Amino acid sequence: MFKKLFTLILVFTQLITGPYVGFTASAENFNKLKTHLSTCEGYPDNISDVDCATRASILDMKDMGLAQKSLFKVGPKQEFDIHLWNYNNIEDFAKLMERFLKNSAQKLYFNKVLSNVLNEEISEQSKRNILKGLFSSSKKEEPSKEAPSFFEKCNSVLEKYIIGKTKYVNFLNSELVTDLFRNEMMKTTISIQNGEEGVQKYLKILEKVKKNTAKMEIYEDAIEQVFEKIQKGDWVGNDALLVKLNHDPTYYNAFTEFRKEGFEYNNKTIANKFKDTLEDLSKIIKKLNNHHDEEL
Repeated sequence: MFKKLFTLILVFTQLITGPYVGFTASAENFNKLKTHLSTCEGYPDNISDVDCATRASILDMKDMGLAQKSLFKVGPKQEFDIHLWNYNNIEDFAKLMERFLKNSAQKLYFNKVLSNVLNEEISEQSKRNILKGLFSSSKKEEPSKEAPSFFEKCNSVLEKYIIGKTKYVNFLNSELVTDLFRNEMMKTTISIQNGEEGVQKYLKILEKVKKNTAKMEIYEDAIEQVFEKIQKGDWVGNDALLVKLNHDPTYYNAFTEFRKEGFEYNNKTIANKFKDTLEDLSKIIKKLNNHHDEEL
């Protein structure tokens, strides 16, 4: 009875929000639901068996009438993200990957800029002054019409410390980058004022740069793999797409596979869905290749 009610709720959500709603789930989200994930060791906090999580997710999709499902932080080190689509929602693969690319590109960009600020060959006191100068103002001084605005100061720092264009520049939103950069600079200023060494902060930011660089490469690899497989017709005779993203920093990679799992779809319209997906992926790859030889 509960399963039927849950399915009705999902159907109603689809009706009021449109056809492109993907259902994303984690082990925690299913904690109170009857899910096949409960058979996997470590459920719900840390499922270590990636294959078990994949099989259970497919069964959940069938039982609950889901066209898409995602699990995050699965595996012995919580290094895997698992994404599944049946053919009815296959177009959402490109949309999700582009969203991941945009999010990681923003973070990669401003962390790289910030790392350059902190890595300047100047004294710690000078570093503090640079950071504090972005936000501090004298209450005694009358505001000048010619004084640079806060955003102009941010842009000045961006222009000064950027090495060159990134190949992910087409995924950057300049306004969002400025907002993210401002927030990160504010946190950095506070941490240094509270006694955290600039070198320590610099090393933490470098670690973020490495992680987001790896993420970008993983997403790019997944996109190119699926693009090539669609071109070769690997989707024919199957009914689902599995994408496993391994974020282990020592051996990160993407694994993609078209599988036959028993999902139903409309044979008359499925070819057009893959044609649209191929076009979407082509646009993303074109954005990446426009600056492929340039590094951040």
